[in-house]
Amino acid sequence: MIIERNSIYRINHKKEISIKLNEKRKDPLIKLRHNISNVIRWNIKFPKKEKSCLKYLLFTIEKLKLHLEAQFAPWMTWENWGLYNRKTWNDNNPSTWTWQIDHIIPQSDLPYYSMEDENFKKCWALSNLRPFSAKQNIIDGSQRVRHKKEK
Repeated sequence: MIIERNSIYRINHKKEISIKLNEKRKDPLIKLRHNISNVIRWNIKFPKKEKSCLKYLLFTIEKLKLHLEAQFAPWMTWENWGLYNRKTWNDNNPSTWTWQIDHIIPQSDLPYYSMEDENFKKCWALSNLRPFSAKQNIIDGSQRVRHKKEK
């Protein structure tokens, strides 16, 4: 009965619900939490409801937001955080640029199998995270010279 009422409510209020969801998706804190959780979950390969990664991070999402904002290039905003799209990117037009959260030491160099691993802590330390051009991040991948230790 409760499920039926919820379904009826969703049908009758579809537009309002859609607007609220879009507003939530624009909130940098919600978007950050969702993005970080998904990347960690994908790397460890654990089910969505198994455990929250937030209690294993050494920072709050609010601190991460401030940390990233402090490093924004003049063209970076929360509105242009996203994936690189070759079709829309124009090197001469900053309004087409996007940025991503970059791991200074790539995740591939810090493999972890649980959120208790030391590499997990290193990988997800604030000092290892920064905003970075989405295009350059894709071009460089984990092979970029600045990531490799000098021998």
